[in-house]
Amino acid sequence: MIVAAVIFMTIFFTNRILMVLEQRKVSDKNYYEINGKKIFFHEAGQGSDLIVLLSGSGIACPFIDMQPIYASTLQKKSKVLIIVRLGSGLSDDTFESRDIDAVSDELMTVIRKRKQTGRIFLAGHSLAGLFVMRMAQRYPEDISGILLMDLPSILRAANFNDPLPKLLLYMFKYCRILGLLRLYTAAKRLIIGIRGGNSKDEKIEETAMNKNYFSTAMLKERLEINAYGKEILNNQVIPVKSIIVYSNNELSQWETGEYSYFKKLDCYNIETNEHFFHHQNAELIVEKLEKLIS
Repeated sequence: MIVAAVIFMTIFFTNRILMVLEQRKVSDKNYYEINGKKIFFHEAGQGSDLIVLLSGSGIACPFIDMQPIYASTLQKKSKVLIIVRLGSGLSDDTFESRDIDAVSDELMTVIRKRKQTGRIFLAGHSLAGLFVMRMAQRYPEDISGILLMDLPSILRAANFNDPLPKLLLYMFKYCRILGLLRLYTAAKRLIIGIRGGNSKDEKIEETAMNKNYFSTAMLKERLEINAYGKEILNNQVIPVKSIIVYSNNELSQWETGEYSYFKKLDCYNIETNEHFFHHQNAELIVEKLEKLIS
């Protein structure tokens, strides 16, 4: 028992020390402090229009998740901004409310701090599509259009029944806090190294996982999905130009009546069951974004 306790304490304190050292190595100065918390962002490109990319739930490093779109030819025509929500990437975690209006306010605050003079377009994957919809409802004078990638059915979100027990979700969280997740990320780094990898991006992703995977904010978002869907259903129609791109799996979940929540809507189906289709089909997503801003 004593030996086990010593091993756990060694892993825990080693993990805390390594986290500090890792974050210094991948230090990123692109952040805003909002309500005492650091929210990081990545920006590139040129032009008067701004396209904001938002990752879904459970993504350790949104920059890596959105990189296929972020690194595309889109940058030549527009500015592209990835916002790293609290509790993911290198952004701070938070115990504060993750209700849909609190999250949309934080995201809008970051966007406004960029002092954008041109049009603003939002693109969200999966759960982030709900934030995008709510922002379009609340800030129609600021948002010119939205693109939703594999957004869950709004009715499905409002009646979401999480297949993962809450206890299991919190077990993942405490595995990270205790440093046990580092055993996985270290093994992953070793395998990547053998294959000739270990790029800067992979090291950033590893640092982000060790810092925030299954963070408090991430778990709160997941547990609030029902409330997110209901809040959107209880409010006005999305007034801005909207595009939905979904996989076969999500397409089958949508009901005809849900499309009435959009005033101007185009829908496209990608013939795949892959939820993260924006990784392999970045060019198609860019094509739809270009249509949105045209």
